[in-house]
Amino acid sequence: MTKIEKMISDVIRKHIVAIGFFAIVLLSLLMRIEMLDKVTSDYSFFMSKWIEQLNQYKGLSGLGQNIGEYNVPYMLFLNVIGKTSYNDLHEIKILSIIFDYLGAFAALKIISLVTKTKFFSSTNLIACAVILLNPVFFLNSAYWAQCDFIYSALCLFSLYYMLKGNNNLCAVFFGLALALKLQAIFFFPVLVICYLVNRKMKIFHFLWIPAIFVVAALPAIIAGRGVVETLSIYVSQTSIYTKLTMACPNIFVFMSGEYELLNKVGIILALSVLGVGACAFIKRGEVSAKEAVLLSAWSAFVCIYFLPAMHERYVFMACVFSLVWAFICHKDWWVALGINLVCFLSYTPYLFRNTVVDMKYLAIANLVFLAYMTYRLFSQKGREVFAANAPTK
Repeated sequence: MTKIEKMISDVIRKHIVAIGFFAIVLLSLLMRIEMLDKVTSDYSFFMSKWIEQLNQYKGLSGLGQNIGEYNVPYMLFLNVIGKTSYNDLHEIKILSIIFDYLGAFAALKIISLVTKTKFFSSTNLIACAVILLNPVFFLNSAYWAQCDFIYSALCLFSLYYMLKGNNNLCAVFFGLALALKLQAIFFFPVLVICYLVNRKMKIFHFLWIPAIFVVAALPAIIAGRGVVETLSIYVSQTSIYTKLTMACPNIFVFMSGEYELLNKVGIILALSVLGVGACAFIKRGEVSAKEAVLLSAWSAFVCIYFLPAMHERYVFMACVFSLVWAFICHKDWWVALGINLVCFLSYTPYLFRNTVVDMKYLAIANLVFLAYMTYRLFSQKGREVFAANAPTK
């Protein structure tokens, strides 16, 4: 080997992890770029129509109208891109893709923090690859033009800053997530449980959440939309869909009809399970950093499994947090793999018109994963994995 070859070899060996990160980011980005032109019915029948309606009004005045099913921040984004000369579909996807990478960054920061390892570690390199090359994630953003990694990434940052002890930023990021999408509420039980148990957050920290929600709503209010109507948008959204499940493999796959009755039963059941979990942690007296990560996955999973009118995409947050957990507790990799695989298989009927596995079997699999996470969090034997971990800061 010549001196030049040896020098190049030494540089590569020294920076192999950083080179791996660069390669994964580049390849995953190229893969997403290939999907930018794909048009799904969600864009054709919903987002493109909303942009057309917003474009009928000058400037941002369209925000004052009852257009679209999203909260003000995302509708503001659609209003702005509709006024540009660029490809609307591409712009929608590019925003979601940006948050693919921000979400991956937040996930790796959590893994490094909890495991007390460097950011550019071999574990994080593998985690980066799993997240950025995961079909659940790149299909959601680059293929489907959905925004589920946006609010999920903001919740990841919220968890990261809670573990760091920066409760203001923790609440700010959750407020931003909730202002974007109602499904961010799946993470809220984690904040409440950690507030009640660890007693590090104070009630005034939670004031950031409504404050950000109100500020986010101002563009629509200024444009002439009623204050009550704008601030209660999530209340009105709950009546849009009246099916017990929207292709989400949960408990309602086994039921049909009786929406009005079972809708309320599902809400009560979800709140009851979360409440029992909160009581268990309060009795225990602490939530460790590791437990906070698994609790985040568990909370999201409880919500999607027992709440009515869940879309298959709403499993997204549980997919993200379960992967973070898998890279913290390696022996639970099969749970994260299973959750993500089931989510992907629930995508296929809509995206590819191909039902690979019957939804009832997917719902049973999800129940197994939920049962295991519950066992891991709350049984004495299951909690052994947390024993060596210190409480959250």
